Amino acid sequence: MSFRRTSHNTTPLVARMQDPSFAFPILDPKNPQAHDDLLSETERLLHNILMALSTRIYQQRAFMEREFSEDAMFMTEYGAKVEAAFGGYAPGLFLRDLRNYLTHHRLPVAQSRQTFSSDGFSVTFQLGRKNLQEWSGWKAGSKAWLETQGEQIETVPIVDG
Repeated sequence: MSFRRTSHNTTPLVARMQDPSFAFPILDPKNPQAHDDLLSETERLLHNILMALSTRIYQQRAFMEREFSEDAMFMTEYGAKVEAAFGGYAPGLFLRDLRNYLTHHRLPVAQSRQTFSSDGFSVTFQLGRKNLQEWSGWKAGSKAWLETQGEQIETVPIVDG
């Protein structure tokens, strides 16, 4: 099965997967290639998100240093606001380290999880915590956050956060 690449984030794919008429043929055990294609696309989208996140951080940092480095008071205030807005968000730290994980170690293996209930059907994507923890390159904040997670880490809420 081929997936149309219309966005740089997972949200359109995740939204489409909530529709049983779209999802069930992909999740059909008689057609494992469709599911493999879905997971490959999910990994590709996660890779794109992580690269875009890092690029945006580096671009903003370079811009601020180039344009405002001589204004020490402004740069101090700006740095404090960036730290207050983003520094304490542990999943954000994890995403930045996850970018290093896939760049310097390996592409994490995505898994899908389907939930059926009386309220409906849902699909999400996750990464195995134990496989991630095998890498020695996690920074302290990410490593501590990983240790507090369950066996599977849902990627959609983290990326959306």
